[in-house]
Amino acid sequence: MRKTIGILLSVGLLWACNSPSGETREKKDSAQTEIQKDTIATQQPEVVEADEHNLTDKTKLQAMHLLGKEVQCNYTEIPTRLKELIPGIMQAISNNKAVITGSYHIVLTENPDASKPTRVFIGIPVQKPIKATGMNIYNVTAGNYLRHQCSAEPGKSLFVHQHILKKTNPKAGLPIIEKYNETRNDEMTPVISKAIFYYTITQ
Repeated sequence: MRKTIGILLSVGLLWACNSPSGETREKKDSAQTEIQKDTIATQQPEVVEADEHNLTDKTKLQAMHLLGKEVQCNYTEIPTRLKELIPGIMQAISNNKAVITGSYHIVLTENPDASKPTRVFIGIPVQKPIKATGMNIYNVTAGNYLRHQCSAEPGKSLFVHQHILKKTNPKAGLPIIEKYNETRNDEMTPVISKAIFYYTITQ
């Protein structure tokens, strides 16, 4: 897991290097803040389920271009696949001078299963599609999604998906997009524990 965290930090560093700086960045940040304020004011998410640890709501997701690779693996093997694939994806981004627009994403194109391999796409969002040897682009479709926010780590959220897929209304379906955020524990050690999952709304 520490290696995975180190990889995530590398993604964040390169993202920061690709970001605008100085006055241009300040203007962009200010404009983005205003857009976010307007969005919050006019489009409050519709809450589906909520408790002190979890929140499920409906939200809009913008289109994304993920540069990465599809693999077949058991759900619990995802952390290993992250360590294997992220360095190569980062190298492809660097070689093509692509602009990173976020941290890594895990796309489940089949129902996750702990007992048998399923198709998983691991990628990093880039500003526009690029061609890179050994890599592919997965286009995330813009639209309405069911969003679930909880405490989770890669490869350890199967029970969350099973709950959402079976018990929520509106109905959730594939693909499932996993996104993880880094936090720090009491010893100030980086820990990946916060997660946001997006599910296609099928009903």
